[in-house]
Amino acid sequence: MLRMWSLPLLLVRRSKYAFDLGKTRLEPGQWYLLSPHMIHRDERIWKQPDVFDPDRFLPGAPHGPADRTCYVPFGWAPKRCVGADFATVQLMALCHLLCTRYRLTVADPAAVTMALRFAPVPENFHGRLTLR
Repeated sequence: MLRMWSLPLLLVRRSKYAFDLGKTRLEPGQWYLLSPHMIHRDERIWKQPDVFDPDRFLPGAPHGPADRTCYVPFGWAPKRCVGADFATVQLMALCHLLCTRYRLTVADPAAVTMALRFAPVPENFHGRLTLR
């Protein structure tokens, strides 16, 4: 889920060193943007990037990421989110709770789309949550 709809959409960084990025050269002190969202959707790194498939993270999965360093839902060091580990534990606990106690049904899943605002948010979502 964090790969598909990760926050933030853009990160702003300032280069400490000069480096070449394709045909562009960044000099020390220049600002640039990074997008975890775009990296998580890059077909050079992720096979079928628009498919939600948690199995891609299983050891040896043939459709997993080409490089583990390209999974960055909490940003990159040294400015990585300080609460990343705590957030991961919270999300795992929440997923366990939701999967064992509730059932979410959506009449037309294909009609649900994601809007990219400050955070990805669902549009056209009319679901029903019931206790198992």
